[in-house]
Amino acid sequence: MVIGCASGRVRINAREIAAKRLVAPRLGRFHLAQPDVVLEIVIDAGLSEIAGGRFGAGIRVGERL
Repeated sequence: MVIGCASGRVRINAREIAAKRLVAPRLGRFHLAQPDVVLEIVIDAGLSEIAGGRFGAGIRVGERL
């Protein structure tokens, strides 16, 4: 059975430290697994509205949500 591959664009909002420590080390493996997905990573020190900013996810490290 072949599991369907996703395609399209996913916007992720992340603080710089989260992007560097959590997202960046996994980008190569993610691209190999999902080559038709384009990740748009927006570095943001503030707390952006995820849905209003049309983000698929927001990644924060620490206690601030």
